[in-house]
Amino acid sequence: MLTNSQHGRLQSKAPRSHVSSAGIVAAVKFYRIPNWLHFLGFPLLGVLLARPEDALPLAQTMLLVIASAGLLAYAYSLNDISDRELGRQYGISPKSLSTFGSKNIELSISIMPLLGSLILLAWFPFLVLALAILFAVLWTAYSFRYPRLKAVPGVCTLINGVGFPLLFLMGFASVRLPNAASALLFVTLVLLQIPAQLIHELCHSRDDRLVHVETTAVHFGVSGTLLGVMVSLSGALVTACYMLSQGIASAITAISMGSFATVSMLTLVIVRRRRDVLDFQSIRFAYRCGGIITGVVVAAGAILAL
Repeated sequence: MLTNSQHGRLQSKAPRSHVSSAGIVAAVKFYRIPNWLHFLGFPLLGVLLARPEDALPLAQTMLLVIASAGLLAYAYSLNDISDRELGRQYGISPKSLSTFGSKNIELSISIMPLLGSLILLAWFPFLVLALAILFAVLWTAYSFRYPRLKAVPGVCTLINGVGFPLLFLMGFASVRLPNAASALLFVTLVLLQIPAQLIHELCHSRDDRLVHVETTAVHFGVSGTLLGVMVSLSGALVTACYMLSQGIASAITAISMGSFATVSMLTLVIVRRRRDVLDFQSIRFAYRCGGIITGVVVAAGAILAL
């Protein structure tokens, strides 16, 4: 039989556990962690493709991944805060839901992982820190109400296309100075990331119109946006073939990236011909899975080459 004091202690412990779990769930939702976990593959690829002569710097790589996670948490949470502010402005209730209370509190919580990342990266070569600062500047300009580059057609897509592969350059620069090979790999990753963003914009074009955010997909429509997807994928295929022919990248890296671009183009052509209405959510999911598989293959090839 429990005494009153023992019963009171048990009651006091349960709410703490509940609050703790609720806080974790709120943080995961606020930073939108499930949306960006796969992007942590970019800094890993950068480290692996830099081909360090000695053993892989595991501790350094782990710190780089943690710092990259902080940058992504900042970018996604800041974008979410700005989207919800627009939702309140135009009376769209789902966008008006707040996670941690006032906007100022949420901005403070959003900035915390950014500051932590910059502190961690201060121990890395200066170029790595400079790329991280560029990443933060791009996403701040993308999300903040002014200049709100998310609402500028073309520019919004380009920021997404360039922004995430910057993590790859950070990984590469953490091992050695970037060279022509890393530049071509970066360009190829950008050309593969742009279609992902365009498909994402097509998924959200209806919501973007409601809040008067003129993304590339809203501006050019479905046909024009899909044309942009095909052009970007074609560019990625060309750069992959060039890297393979010149021996700039390993055969596994070049063939994997080129194959991903080719399969994506063929899939879009087949799906477009067979269906009048495209399911862009399914296309986005399939493209993301294809990108993850390609990244795993490239990473495996790089590990075997070490």
